[in-house]
Amino acid sequence: MIGKDEVPALESDRIATWIILISTLAYIGIYTCLSFYAHPAADDFNFANKLIEEGFLKSQYSTYLTWSGRYTSTAVISGFIAGFDLLRGFWLLPLFLIVTTGASFVALAHSIWKESKPTLSVWCYGLALTALYLSGLPSTSETVYWLAGGISYQLGNSLYVLLLAALIKLHRGEGGTRLIVATGLLVLVIAGLNETIMLLQSMSLAVVATYAFVRKTPQRYRLLMFTLTSLVGAAIVAAAPGNAVRSSYYPAAHDIAFSIKESIRWSAIRFFSWGKSPVMWLATLLWVAATASHIPNTASRSSFKSSAFVALLWLSTLTALFFPAFWSMGYAPPNRTLSINYMLFLIGWFLMVSFGTSLLSIRKSVFSKSFLRFIAVVFAICLFTTGNGARALKDLEIAPEYSKQLNERYKKIEQHRGQAAELKVPVLSENPGTIFSADITTKKDDWKNVSYAQYFHLQAIATTYKKL
Repeated sequence: MIGKDEVPALESDRIATWIILISTLAYIGIYTCLSFYAHPAADDFNFANKLIEEGFLKSQYSTYLTWSGRYTSTAVISGFIAGFDLLRGFWLLPLFLIVTTGASFVALAHSIWKESKPTLSVWCYGLALTALYLSGLPSTSETVYWLAGGISYQLGNSLYVLLLAALIKLHRGEGGTRLIVATGLLVLVIAGLNETIMLLQSMSLAVVATYAFVRKTPQRYRLLMFTLTSLVGAAIVAAAPGNAVRSSYYPAAHDIAFSIKESIRWSAIRFFSWGKSPVMWLATLLWVAATASHIPNTASRSSFKSSAFVALLWLSTLTALFFPAFWSMGYAPPNRTLSINYMLFLIGWFLMVSFGTSLLSIRKSVFSKSFLRFIAVVFAICLFTTGNGARALKDLEIAPEYSKQLNERYKKIEQHRGQAAELKVPVLSENPGTIFSADITTKKDDWKNVSYAQYFHLQAIATTYKKL
């Protein structure tokens, strides 16, 4: 961080700040618009069927016994299905996840810079991080526009970022009893969302608590309490009998040597894949400008040893997050799980850039206003023309037709509800990859088709032909 008496380069140029702010808002707006064309798929109907058959409380208990110990995600998914029409109200899910993602990054930026930067800059940094996160997500469809994946993973990511913001506030002695209680509850909620975010939270809190005890800070016992709370949540998840049932579907699981080797290999592959993104490097230039000082303060520079230690810790944790998938399933993490790895990569990347800016004593004078404005414009263009942004823009054109076809399917299903014959429906001609994760197939015995038929009270359902 920089002191109050230092003037960052980016902050002194309001035009560049507004370019970034407006472009990132517009970029996030694309994903917000796509929310209104999203539909439930695959496991979403499994959860709905279970809730309809067993009711809320019994479905939580039976899921814990027969499938998963993720007590938070199971409860929230069931709560959403119980509270909203799964078909007509599904758009509320991605909208909620996008808003909470943006709010969490803005909250993190506010907790770091609220005393040293104006509100406009704080919002700019928070929304820029949100846009970068959406642009680099391995799969937006699995992470944001799918009920089962969105609640289990994206909600966990947002709450973890919110936890970081709370820990920073507590470190400064802010918040009081309410913040302490809220943080404790937040830790317990996060632990029950998925195993990977549970691992990241427990590791993060253990490291912070250890540091606090070494430095004998006033918050050390509170941090210890949060760490123990996270471990209690982890124990509840791990103790679920359903974990053994779920593991039986993955015969290649529980190979320790294979899991370690593949975790290291995949972390290296993903690190370089995410790190070479043009948008990431443009954002890095802007971040350096944001953290550069008008007059570098030698006393506030980060030491090389502490920076190296944080870098090693970041890379080690990033590698460790690949381990749960290889251990529990025997293969690479699905894209929704990789969203956690990408979130940690993003936060760690810019933390290390901040350390580097401090170590190298980069001055504000290095960046001219014309250069900053040029980089801001190129950054905005790249957001919309590369990666997820380019695909989202294209999908915005075909999403209405995709949604129209599904709504027509629902009407046809309603007309045939309760009939004994197998119902044939046209295959979707448009599949917007940003929001589309899965659909029923030509095989009526496919598990997705069976779940679909059960939800709509049909004997069987299948699509008429395969899309060429």
